[in-house]
Amino acid sequence: MQAWGTSLTFAVLVVTIPFTLYTRMLYQIPRALALSHRRWALPLNYTLIAAVTSYTTYFIHRGYYGDRLSAGQLAGGCLIAAAVFGFALALLNRQFCGVYAEFVITSGKAGFGLRKTRYRNIQDVETVAERSGETELLIETVHGLALTFTLPNRYVSIFFDQIKKKLQDG
Repeated sequence: MQAWGTSLTFAVLVVTIPFTLYTRMLYQIPRALALSHRRWALPLNYTLIAAVTSYTTYFIHRGYYGDRLSAGQLAGGCLIAAAVFGFALALLNRQFCGVYAEFVITSGKAGFGLRKTRYRNIQDVETVAERSGETELLIETVHGLALTFTLPNRYVSIFFDQIKKKLQDG
C-alpha cells in the first residue's frame, strides 16, 4: 500500500497541483463574447484532472514498483503518459479560445499553449475554410505572426464587429 501512496503523492505533485493552478488561472480570464468551443463545467474539468492523475499514478507505480520493464516498454509508457498529459492540457486550453472584449485568445497548432492577441495588433484576417458549422480564420499580426483561429459560423460576425469597433476607437 505504501508504494501506491508514494506513486499517488508524486502524481499529485506532477499533475494535480499544476493543472489545478492552471485551471484556476484560466477561469480568471474575463467573460468571452464568443467561444471557439463550449466551456465545460468546473467539476468536469476537475474530473479530467483526476483521470490524468490516476493514470500518472498507475504509470509511476508500474514503472517503479512493478515488474522489470524493458527499455522499449518504459519508453512506450512514457510516450503514452506524455500523450495523456498533453491531450488533457489541450482539452483545457481549447475551452478558453475565443473572442473577448479587448483581445482574442487562440491556441497553438498542437493546442498546448494559449496566445492572447489584442485587436490593435491584428493586421489582416482572412477566411481559410468553412466546414461543418465552423469557420477557420488566419490572423496576421503587426509582428509578422500568423495565427489560425476557429470560430462557430454564428460568432464570426461578433469577431469582425470587435475588430471594426477597436479600429474606430483607436
